[in-house]
Amino acid sequence: MKEEASGIDEIIEYSEFKENIKNYVEKIEDFDISEQFIDENGVHERTVYLENIENESRHPSTHNGFHDDVLKTKEINKKSFNSNMKKHKCHLCDYASIKKINLKYHIESVHLKLKKHKCHLCDYAVNQKHILKNHIESVHLKLKKHKCHLCDYAPTKKNNLKYHIESVHFKLKKHKCHMCDYAVNHKNTLKYHIESVHSNSKEHKCHLCDYAANRKMDLKKHFDLVHLELRKHKCHLCDYAANRKDYLKIHIESVHLNLKKHKCHLCDYAANWKRHMERHLDSVHSNLKKHKCHLCDYAANRIDQLKQHIESVHLELKEYKCHMCVYATSVKASLKGHIESVHLKLKEHKCHLCDYAANRKTSLKRHIESVHLKLKEYKCHMCDYATSVKTSLKRHIDTVHFNLKEHKCHMCDYATNRRGSLKKHLDSVHSNLK
Repeated sequence: MKEEASGIDEIIEYSEFKENIKNYVEKIEDFDISEQFIDENGVHERTVYLENIENESRHPSTHNGFHDDVLKTKEINKKSFNSNMKKHKCHLCDYASIKKINLKYHIESVHLKLKKHKCHLCDYAVNQKHILKNHIESVHLKLKKHKCHLCDYAPTKKNNLKYHIESVHFKLKKHKCHMCDYAVNHKNTLKYHIESVHSNSKEHKCHLCDYAANRKMDLKKHFDLVHLELRKHKCHLCDYAANRKDYLKIHIESVHLNLKKHKCHLCDYAANWKRHMERHLDSVHSNLKKHKCHLCDYAANRIDQLKQHIESVHLELKEYKCHMCVYATSVKASLKGHIESVHLKLKEHKCHLCDYAANRKTSLKRHIESVHLKLKEYKCHMCDYATSVKTSLKRHIDTVHFNLKEHKCHMCDYATNRRGSLKKHLDSVHSNLK
């Protein structure tokens, strides 16, 4: 109360000062003694000086910062008043509010999980009526009244438009991580980053597998995609389906329109996902392979590649089986490549230097480097053998130097280090014994 009284006294003093200024202006207007006036800022013409005084009386912020000080004092008093007024405190957590109704909503939604306002068009439910209204307008009615003047983005909430303009167009990232270089314009996103990357706190756990997330929505996406296999967004050009609309958009752009906006500055590689470009830079150019196999020397830059390696090489799990032959693999894409190349004879990637054709771009690249460019980067440390394929070098060392022949014929003593050679042996030697 003392601070408020002193603030009122200052305002009264200022009003008296303003009245004195007006009297002073009226007095000097009766005289015409000199055409110039001098103050601490220099010499002024009479008309200019009078205008400055009148402006000072109209806009008190220029008067020695007095009005600014009053405003600052009022702002500080307002903040302290608001903080002191948060008298409604939650007895279950640290939440506090000025209004009792906000505390009621907090307890019902956060602690009691009450969601009495239900959507009549889907399973969505919430504890506040205006949130349900926003849901219906945005999800079902597709009303997007706030439109960006710089692009086609249109959200249902004004705040989302503000965040969009600041982050996408102005590149403003005012919330910075104190543990790394990550920065973002949304405080909640920074919180999510710290919890997931640095704290590694993942409280939302899947009850069907080992997956865990720090956001409930991420757990729901995982459950829908992996366990329920819900993919409601279907491509109109092929059989592809996704559980997210943005994934479908990226699929159409990359596969059908062949748009790859993220281009590597060190080679011809291009990707439609930013994280794929980062992965490419780490693995190909920086040669970073932080995920190491605990059973052998294999290392990968992606954890899913390490998982595939362990399952296929060490556990020999090959869940994807060919329905036309005995081929099996642990990688779905490898099965697709096998069917297209072996059974359907599809070889869309053709060499421009010879008649060679392959069903995989990497196979064509390997062919050009080894056959036409004579590039053989993998060299044997025990002899002069060199190859462009890493697996070929391993096979050479195993067979020539270690004399390992793991593929054995069950009908005779023949053994080889290649499965294809064993198949040829069976077809040529024992085919009449089958």
